[in-house]
Amino acid sequence: MKRPILIALMGYIIGIIWELYFRINIAPIIFVLIIAIILDKKHRKMFILIIIAMLISNIQTNTLNTKFDKLYTNISTESKIFGTIISEKNEGDYYNTYTIKIISIEGNNKYKNTKLLLKTNAFLDYGDTILFTANYKPAKGQRNYLEFDYSRYLKTMKIYGMFENVRIEKVLKRNDLNKVNLFFHKITVEFKEKISFILKENERDLLIALITGDNTVINDEIKDDFRNSGLYHILAISGMHMAYIVVILEKMTDFINISKGKKKLIQILGIIFFMNITTQSASIIRASIMAILSISAFIFKRKSDTINNLCIAMLLILITNPYSIENISFQLSFGGIIGIILLNKYYKNFLVKLILKDNILESISGILSAQTIIIPIMILNFHTISLTFLISNLLAGYVIGGIIVLGFVTTCSSFISLNLAIVISKPLKILINLLILITKLGSLLPFSKIYIVRPPIYLIIIYYALILKFSLYKKLWNEEIRMIIRFIMNKKIYIMIIIIIFINIIIPKNLNIHFIDVGQGDATLIITPQNKKILIDSGGSENYDIGKNTLLPYLLNRGIRKIDYAIISHFDTDHVGGLLTVMEELKVEHVIISKQEENSENFPQFIKIAKDKKIKIIIVEAGAPDSPIKISIEKDLYVDFLWPNNENLISENVLNNNSIVCKLHYKNFSILFTGDIEEVAERKILQEYKNNLNILDSTILKIAHHGSKTSSTKEFIEVVNPKIALIGVGENNKYGHPSDKVIKRLESIRHKNI
Repeated sequence: MKRPILIALMGYIIGIIWELYFRINIAPIIFVLIIAIILDKKHRKMFILIIIAMLISNIQTNTLNTKFDKLYTNISTESKIFGTIISEKNEGDYYNTYTIKIISIEGNNKYKNTKLLLKTNAFLDYGDTILFTANYKPAKGQRNYLEFDYSRYLKTMKIYGMFENVRIEKVLKRNDLNKVNLFFHKITVEFKEKISFILKENERDLLIALITGDNTVINDEIKDDFRNSGLYHILAISGMHMAYIVVILEKMTDFINISKGKKKLIQILGIIFFMNITTQSASIIRASIMAILSISAFIFKRKSDTINNLCIAMLLILITNPYSIENISFQLSFGGIIGIILLNKYYKNFLVKLILKDNILESISGILSAQTIIIPIMILNFHTISLTFLISNLLAGYVIGGIIVLGFVTTCSSFISLNLAIVISKPLKILINLLILITKLGSLLPFSKIYIVRPPIYLIIIYYALILKFSLYKKLWNEEIRMIIRFIMNKKIYIMIIIIIFINIIIPKNLNIHFIDVGQGDATLIITPQNKKILIDSGGSENYDIGKNTLLPYLLNRGIRKIDYAIISHFDTDHVGGLLTVMEELKVEHVIISKQEENSENFPQFIKIAKDKKIKIIIVEAGAPDSPIKISIEKDLYVDFLWPNNENLISENVLNNNSIVCKLHYKNFSILFTGDIEEVAERKILQEYKNNLNILDSTILKIAHHGSKTSSTKEFIEVVNPKIALIGVGENNKYGHPSDKVIKRLESIRHKNI
C-alpha cells in the first residue's frame, strides 16, 4: 500500500459515521469486508486495515455516546461538584456562561476532566476551582427537521451538557489548573486588552478573529457580510493564515546565527506557541499539524507529502474527538485543502489558456478548487451560495496577508510600548477597514447571496463521487484508492439510485401537516398531495428573528422555495413575524388575511413587502352560516373561512378575537385553526353557527391562544369534538401557557368520549 495512512483514515471515518448516523451494529459492514478479504487476496491488507480502523473508531464513538447518555442519570440536583473554570465568561442577558472541567462529583473521579457549561450570575475567573451544586441539563437537540442541533455542536467541543440553577459554596482562586494553560491564557488576555487600546471595536474584533480564531466576538452584521460575500472561511484560521505565520517565523529566525535545522525547530516551537494562544479549533489544529509535519520533513531530510500530512492531521483530530467530523470549522478547513489537492492542477491548466499572470492564475485556481469542494458544505450549513465569491476572495487575498503580518507586529510591539504599537497600527487599521469594506460590497453585489434548498444526500454523494472520478489519475491515487473510487462510480449503483428516485416521484403522496416549533408562537406547514405549500402563521419574537433563524432554514431543509398560500390569522408578532422574512427571501404567491380593525406595527411592513414582491393579498371573512367562504386548493382539498364576521367585528382585544378561524378539509379528514380567539369570540362563533354546528366538527383542533385560560371553553371544544388537540407554546414561557384549566378541560372531554 502506497498510503496506508489514507486507507486507515477512510476506515476510521466510516466507523464514526456508522455510529453517529446509523447507531446500529457495525457487524454487517464488517461481514462484507471479510468476504472481500476472502475473495480478493491482492487487496487483503487494505481491507484488514480498514476493518481495524473502523472497529477502533466505532467503539470509541459508541463509548463517548454512552458516556453522554449516562451522565444525566449520574448527577442529582444535590450532588456536590468540584470543577475548574477553563474559559472566559460569555455574558448573556440573564446570566454568564462558562466552560467548566469536572474534578469530581461527590468525591467520585469517574467523570474527571469532563467539560460542561456553567450558567450563573456569579463572576468567576479563568482557573477558579469551585464547589457547587446545580441542576444538570443535557443540551437541546434538534427542535425541528434538520435544524441546528445544539447538543451535537457542543459535542464537537467535547462539552457534555450544562449546569443551571448553580449554587456556589466555595471558590478557590486558580487552584487546580495546569500552569502552562494559565500562562498561555494570560498572554491571550493581555493581547486582547492591548489591542482594545489600539483599535476600535470592529477593528479589534476582526483582528482577534484573524489571529486567535475567536470569531464569536464579531458582531452578527459583519459575520453575515463575510458569509454572504463568500469569505466566511477567512474567519477560520487555515493554511493561508498559517503560511503567513510561517513566513513571519522564518524572517524572525533569519536574525539568529544558528543552523537551518535549529531554525526549523524554533519555527515548530513558534507554531506550537501560536496554536496555544488560539481557540484551538479544528481548522487551527489542522493547519498547525500540517505546517509542523512539513517543517519536520525538512529537518529529517524527507520529502513532504501533502496528502499524508493532511491524513495524519485529520486522523489525529478525529482520534482526539470523533464528533469533530460534524464541526463546520473542520469541514471547511479540510474541504478547502482537499479541493486544492484534487482540482488545482485542472483549474490551472484551464486558466493558463486565458493567458493570466502567474500570481493571478495561482490565486484564482486555488479559490475555485477550494470553493468547488466547500459549496455543498456551505449549502448544508447556511442554505446559501455566493456567485461573487471569486471577486471577494481575490480582493481579500491581497489584504489578508498584510493584516496578519501587521497584526502580529502591532501585537508584539504593544508588549514593548503602546505608543509604538499605535504608530505601527495605522496601516493595519486601513487594511482592516478595507477588508470590512470588501465584505460589505461583496455582500451587496447581485447574486452575492442565493438561497438554496437543502439537496438530498444522494445528490451530494454523486457530486463528490464525480469529482473523485474526474481527479482519478495515477500520480495522485494509488491502485487501492482507484479501486474504491471505481466501486463508488459503478453504473449499477447509479441505475439503482435513478430507479429509487423515479419510484419516489410516481408514488401517490399523502397530505402532510407539520407543526413547526417556533417557541412561543404558532406556525404550521401543510404540503398537499399535489405538492402545494400552505403556511398558516409563522411564529415571531420581538428579540429574536424567528424568520431568519428558524422558519426560513426549516423551509429550505424541507426543499421548499415557494409558498402557494400563506394564511395570517392576525398580526401579532408571534403569528406573523417569521413570515415577513420568508416573504423577503422566498417566493410567496398568495397571502390570506382578514379585515384589519386595528393597526399593528407589523401590518405596514407586511403591506410594503407584499407590494415590493408583487404578492397577491386575499382578504377573507366568514360567509353565511350555511355557506362559508371557501378557497379550493386542489382536488378533495379546500379551506373554509369561518371567522371573523367583518360586519360584526369584536371590539374587545381586537387582534386576537378577530383572528381568522379556518378549517382545512381533505376527504374525511379536517383540522380547525383558531388563531388567538378568546372566550368571547368562541361564544359568538357558536352563536353564528348554531343551526349548523357540524361545520365546526374537526379531526384535529389547534387550540386557541396557546392554551390560555381565556380560551378553549368547554362548549366550544365539545362542539369541535376533536380526536387530537394541539397547543403551540414556548418551553418555560413567561405566560404560564398552557393553562392547567385548559389541560384538565381537554382531559375531561377526552375521558367522556372514551
